Amino acid sequence: MPENIDAVIESQNTASGSDARPNAYQEILRWSEQQLSPWQSDALRRTVQQHELTDQDVQEILGMLKAESGLGVSSAVEAKRLSEKDIPAYTSATSKVVLEAMRELKNVNAIVPGQTLSFNSSGLTIVYGHNASGKSGYARVLKKACRARGEKDEVLPDVFSSSSPGPAEAVIDVNDGSKSVPIKWQDGATSPDSLAGINVFDSKCARVYVDGSNEVVYVPYGLDAFDKLAKLYEKLKTLLQAEMNAILVDANQFNDLHGGTSVGQILATLSHQTNLEIVERLAKLQTDEEKKLIDAEKKLAELKVNDPKVKAETLRIKKRRIERFLTQMERIVSVVSIDTVTKIKTALTELSAAKEASKLASQKSFQGEPLSGVTSDPWKIMYEAARAFSEQHAYPGEPFPVTKDGAKCVLCFQDLIPEAAKRLKQFEQFVTDRTEKLLKAAQQVIDKEAKSFQEIMLTPYQSDPDLENEIQELNSSVASQINLWLQDITKIHIKITESTTSLKWESTYQIPSDPCTSIRKLADDLELKAKEFDKISAAEEIKKLETEYAELDARRRLSAKKTNLMDHIKNLQSREKIRVCMNSFSTTGISKKNAELTEQLVTERLKEDLKTEFKNLSVDYVKIDLNKSGRQGVVFHKLHLQSSTHRAVSLSDVLSEGEQRAIAIGSLLAELKSSPMSGGIVFDDPVSSLDHVRRELVAKRLVVESKKRQVIIFTHDLFFLSSLQHHSDAEGASCSIQTLWGNRAYGTGNCDPNAPWDGQKVTERIGYLKGHLLVKIKKIHGDRSLKEEYERCVDDFYNKLRQTWERAIEERLFNDAVQRFRESVQPQRLKEVTFEERDYTEVTKGVESCTKHLHDTPRGVQGSPIPDPAELEADLEALCSFEDRIEKRNKATRKTR
Repeated sequence: MPENIDAVIESQNTASGSDARPNAYQEILRWSEQQLSPWQSDALRRTVQQHELTDQDVQEILGMLKAESGLGVSSAVEAKRLSEKDIPAYTSATSKVVLEAMRELKNVNAIVPGQTLSFNSSGLTIVYGHNASGKSGYARVLKKACRARGEKDEVLPDVFSSSSPGPAEAVIDVNDGSKSVPIKWQDGATSPDSLAGINVFDSKCARVYVDGSNEVVYVPYGLDAFDKLAKLYEKLKTLLQAEMNAILVDANQFNDLHGGTSVGQILATLSHQTNLEIVERLAKLQTDEEKKLIDAEKKLAELKVNDPKVKAETLRIKKRRIERFLTQMERIVSVVSIDTVTKIKTALTELSAAKEASKLASQKSFQGEPLSGVTSDPWKIMYEAARAFSEQHAYPGEPFPVTKDGAKCVLCFQDLIPEAAKRLKQFEQFVTDRTEKLLKAAQQVIDKEAKSFQEIMLTPYQSDPDLENEIQELNSSVASQINLWLQDITKIHIKITESTTSLKWESTYQIPSDPCTSIRKLADDLELKAKEFDKISAAEEIKKLETEYAELDARRRLSAKKTNLMDHIKNLQSREKIRVCMNSFSTTGISKKNAELTEQLVTERLKEDLKTEFKNLSVDYVKIDLNKSGRQGVVFHKLHLQSSTHRAVSLSDVLSEGEQRAIAIGSLLAELKSSPMSGGIVFDDPVSSLDHVRRELVAKRLVVESKKRQVIIFTHDLFFLSSLQHHSDAEGASCSIQTLWGNRAYGTGNCDPNAPWDGQKVTERIGYLKGHLLVKIKKIHGDRSLKEEYERCVDDFYNKLRQTWERAIEERLFNDAVQRFRESVQPQRLKEVTFEERDYTEVTKGVESCTKHLHDTPRGVQGSPIPDPAELEADLEALCSFEDRIEKRNKATRKTR
């Protein structure tokens, strides 16, 4: 956008001086910059730009509010403050920025490319189009580009297109009073300042409406933003209140934690200010604290049942039982020890060596004996048995063997012959020899060690079976240590026992560390506890233990409810933040600024202008109440029915939608009348819902306004179009009419620089027939391939020619004294009218020439031939001559009357 336009506007604004009426939007912007937070300014921006806030708007604003208030959420949308780019510009009476054309529209509905919609730089421009002609697409672009007050409908691309278009675009030609300048507009981009001074009015721009209390109220241009902002505050309060109510804060679930403990003190003052770190710390017991809690619980139970001295004795009894168990364990340790194992291993080694020596000695001494096996173990057993028998029974007191004369063999009881006596002495000599003594000594060592080793009991719990469970309860680690040691020792005992039996050493054995030290400590700990009970005074100790237990137990129970309590505190914090947030919704600032601007804007002159405009639109039975009214945050001027008999009747009960629309238009015009702003006005279907009488009044009023400023009207109402034409002629106002048309074949938004056929005057219709349709007919005449097209064009030509004859009767012959669509008859227009026989003849002939080509030909009757272009031109010329003749005659008649 060229800078010179805005520079001109700015200089003219400055030049307008202090006499200018306050600009509501500039004041609102200044107020927003000075006093509103980002989310409030964003909300104000939306209320300025939109007729109503959507649910999405409310949710986005709520998100920004929560983010600013520290409610623990981040907004999906960043706050965008109200700025100069969001409000209509303030232009002075000397600022003449006007719209000249719209062109190069892209991605705007289904509007076809290459169209140019032109506007009169002054006076009235009427853009007529049926529904679905593309009219709303052009109007929506202007609403957004010119920063129309109220909601701007979304500018959609062609929804049936398969491509993915970009944002809507258009080139808008403006004139700054000296030259034409093209402005490129794109949807979503900041609207140019030079377009912001153009007023746009549609059904959503009304200054007068039925408010929430069912009263019809008037709000000056821009000040309805305060009302919408106040309503938004109420809605946000409701939403936040609902959120607060949804946050459950039932503290009854923690009733069991109350009391004189640290936890109880926390709960006694439970609030949003409760320190979460303290709760976290109290809810976590350290290892030593858990042990203290268990000990205190046990001691309390014991103290409440047993006398401390009895308990001390009970502990000592258990201690003595453990000590007895320890003695047995130590006995096992002493027997199944590394010393014992070493002795057995050494003895077995020596025994093996002695046996080998004995074997060698026997082989040398008893070679040639009649029986083998002498000195074998069975033989030795037998020999020793014979010795015992001799010394104890046969020959007591005599050394063995007894070989004296007459002695008998103690084995066979036969007399000893010399050879037998000699053999016995030889046996004794062998047995008493050193080798045999070593063998015997080694065997004695084995017998001694093996006996004590084999006989040791490895079942220390056998004498006190309950002790195993008690040790488990006292210290499970020590109990496990004992059991594992006994298992290992048992395995070693079995192996060594097998070695003493077989007299063969199988392996090397590692004796594990014994648990005796741990068992001794168990006994010592019991003695310490017993001594503690010796010192106890039951009542005092119970009180002390109860205090300690209550503190630790409360913390243990808090641990089970920690998550719930933390959530409860967080909920309290959230509720408090919401409460504080809701308290910030004060409408005092809104009320103050609204009242201030209302006082400045609703002047006595404006009230008089409102009365005048209401009278112009035939709603003067409505009067402005000079006493302001309002509700929280906003100030209104109520409108009342001017009735002496029904003073209590509310306007909302009697005003139709059309009457409210008329009052709204009157309000707009009254404001413009008392404002230095001279920008043009764009009306989009201004007479929707109006009855035909008020449409006529509105048409007249807008034509009058078009003599002061540029007025552009989009309409689909043919009656309204006709009324605008009529009053433009009557007022001598400049008026141009364009038509928008569309269909599936050619798309929408096609611009025709002419008025719609039904709205064209006779001269315009003749121009269309002569300059367009007849030209086309001549062009295709004679082409056999276009025969059907030619016939259709001829039918269209005669149909329109007949309609033009009918319009000529109305417009020329009777000088518009009677018009279709118009309710009144204007007799004064008959001043120019005369009637001659020739008039009847020419009209009848002209209409009949059209009709004969339009009527259906009966079956069996030869139809008239299709006329050629010369015949069509002759029939059209007849109408031109008639129209020219009647116009000249009317002017002459007016002079003579």
